[in-house]
Amino acid sequence: MNIFTALSQGKGSLNENNMSAMLSYLLNSHQDHGLKDTFLKKFLKLLDEINDQKLFLKNNLLLDNRSNLDVEVTLEPAYDYRGKKRYLDIELQVYDSTYNYVEDNNEVKEILRIAIENKIKPSSAKNNQFKEEYEAIKSDMEDKETKILMVFLTPFGDYNNLKTEYNNLIIDENSKNEKVWLKWDAPDDRNTVVFLLKSLLKNEADFKIDPISDYVRNTLKAFIRHIIETNIKFTSPEVISDDLGDIKNVVNVDLKSGNYRIEEYESSSIKVYNLETQEYEVAKPILREVIEEKNLKIDLYYDSGNKKNTRTLGKDVIQSLKNQNIKADFTSKKEPDNKNEIKNTIDIKLQSGKYKVEEYKNGSIKVYNIEMKKYEKAKPLLRRIIKEKELDISLYYNSGNKKNTRILGKDVMQAIKNEWVFG
Repeated sequence: MNIFTALSQGKGSLNENNMSAMLSYLLNSHQDHGLKDTFLKKFLKLLDEINDQKLFLKNNLLLDNRSNLDVEVTLEPAYDYRGKKRYLDIELQVYDSTYNYVEDNNEVKEILRIAIENKIKPSSAKNNQFKEEYEAIKSDMEDKETKILMVFLTPFGDYNNLKTEYNNLIIDENSKNEKVWLKWDAPDDRNTVVFLLKSLLKNEADFKIDPISDYVRNTLKAFIRHIIETNIKFTSPEVISDDLGDIKNVVNVDLKSGNYRIEEYESSSIKVYNLETQEYEVAKPILREVIEEKNLKIDLYYDSGNKKNTRTLGKDVIQSLKNQNIKADFTSKKEPDNKNEIKNTIDIKLQSGKYKVEEYKNGSIKVYNIEMKKYEKAKPLLRRIIKEKELDISLYYNSGNKKNTRILGKDVMQAIKNEWVFG
C-alpha cells in the first residue's frame, strides 16, 4: 500500500501544501528522518548545477564543509506585498559563519535565500505569483548582499500557463539574483526531485552514506512512486488507471465550455476529464451538453420512461461521436504516404499502453498508440521506453548535444531487436 496514493484518492487531502510539507521535512536536517543534512546538500548541489555553479562563488567548498553550513528551512513563511500577505511554499536561508578576529567572535551572515514556489498541477499557475513573491522577498531583505534564488517547482510538461508565470519574473541581468525551473519528475529523470530521492537510496545501497531506517526507506520509495504517478496524471492522464480498471474507450470533444475527454473504463464506468483545468468533471451534465451541442440523436430516457444512467448515456455518446465522425480527437491510424513507406517497425508494451515504433525510408520516426489508435509525440515515448526497459542508450551524443528523434528512435529499435535476439 502507498500511503501517499491512498490519501490522495478522490478529494483526498494530499495537495500542494502537503507535498511542500513533505519536501520541507526532508530538507530540514533537524527533523527525525535520520538523514541529517544529506538530502539537503544534494538538493543545494542540484540547484547549483542547474545554476551553472554560481550559487556559492565566494565559497565553493561550502557544501562540502559540514561545520560551516547552516540552513534554516521554513514552511509557508509570510511576506508583505503592497499591503497584502504573500505566503511562500518553502524558504531556505543559507548562513555562513566566519571568525571575526577583531571582535573575537563568529559572525553569522545570510549568504543565500532560496524561495520555492511549488506546483503539483499545471492548472494552479497564476500569471504574476512567482514575480510578486520575488518582489516581496527583495523588499524584505535587510542585507542587500544576500543572493536570492527563486525556484519554480512543477510537473514535467509543456504548459503555456506555467511558462507565462515563470517568464513573467524578469530579473535584472546586472543583479546577482537568479531563478531556476526544477521539475518534480521528467522522462530523462535528470535534475528532478525524483532523481535526488533515487540517488539518495542508491547511495545508501552502495554504502556511500549512513544507513537509512527501513521505515524511512519505504516512505521515500512510496513518495517517489506517488510523485511519478502524480506527474503522469497531469501530463498524460489517460494512462492512469484506478479501481475502475483500465480505460477501454475514449474520445475527445470540443465544446463551447471547454475541451473534454470522455473515458469508458473496463468496469463500464464513465468519467469526463477537463483537458483545460486538468480535473475530472461531474459526467452527466457534460454528456448532456455534448448531446445538445453536437446534435446527437440520443434519447435521455429508456423506453420505460426512466432516465438513462451515466454509464449508458456515456456509452451512447462515445459510440455516436465515433459513428457520425463528429470533430473529436479519436484520430484513426493513417496509412503512410506511398512515397514514405515504413521500412522498420517494432511493437512494445509499456505500463502506459501498447505502442508501435515506426521508422520510415526517409529516416523519420513515429510512435503509434495501438490502444488509443493515434500517433503520439515520439521523443517522450522513446525516453519512456529507454527508462522502463532499462536500455543502455544515452540521450546525448559524445559532444554533449541531445540526440534528435531520428537517431534516438533508431537506437531504441536496434536495442529492442538485439534483446529479442540475445535476450
